[in-house]
Amino acid sequence: MMTDDTISDLKQFIAATVSHEVSSLKDNIAELDIRLSSKIDNLSNRIDDIDAKLGTVNEATGEHNDDHAQRITKLETKAV
Repeated sequence: MMTDDTISDLKQFIAATVSHEVSSLKDNIAELDIRLSSKIDNLSNRIDDIDAKLGTVNEATGEHNDDHAQRITKLETKAV
């Protein structure tokens, strides 16, 4: 049969165990948050780099297309 002292000791043991496990989970979550933030920053930087490169490609393609449009217009004018 359990005495009041045994029950009290058991409650303290359970409370300490739960507190330790919760503290450990908080530490793990904090570590994961730091790692995830770092990965998000890296991904954001890579997206910015890709965006800049695509902008350069789009500008060059647009200029190339404009040049072709002007040349075609000149050829059409000469043909008429």
